Amino acid sequence: MILRFHAAAGEEERRALREDLDAQEVGYQDFGGFLVLDRELGAEEAIRAASFPGVSDVTPADPRLHTVRESFLRWTAATAMVVGILVLAAALLPSSLGPPADPLRTPGEIRPSWPMLAWHELEDRAPSWVPVPLLVLGASVLLLLWPFLARRLAERRPAIHAALGGILLALGAALAILGVAR
Repeated sequence: MILRFHAAAGEEERRALREDLDAQEVGYQDFGGFLVLDRELGAEEAIRAASFPGVSDVTPADPRLHTVRESFLRWTAATAMVVGILVLAAALLPSSLGPPADPLRTPGEIRPSWPMLAWHELEDRAPSWVPVPLLVLGASVLLLLWPFLARRLAERRPAIHAALGGILLALGAALAILGVAR
């Protein structure tokens, strides 16, 4: 059952009702504006509880009534069960969609992310005797040191300096375009 209080009910009136329920050995949960009793009251007990000052109504409790905590625990338990079943299914039922993966070879359908397209195209199109990783490492070091190394070139011949930068940018863009077009 649910015992609801008036909005103007004072703490003294609420305490009197709680003491009466304790004397009758009726368990309850106090939610501030109402009490949820652990069991249904008989007709006389319900009339007695309703006659207390500050009580607005006495209604039978919905059997499906549950608190937020109970809902959270139910959802957590259900989620844990579903995840557990999925983990067991993944562990016990092996994938059979195709041949086993070869960790040393990447399929051609899988495209690298766009910042790495130039690198991959350079690796694909370079002859086998060209050490591509060393070439890229050297180019990276050159790029980092370029402001110090080319200061004189930029001061004396800015057109050549700009042309070299444009050629390198065009080379990177061309390799990226080749990677996308492939």
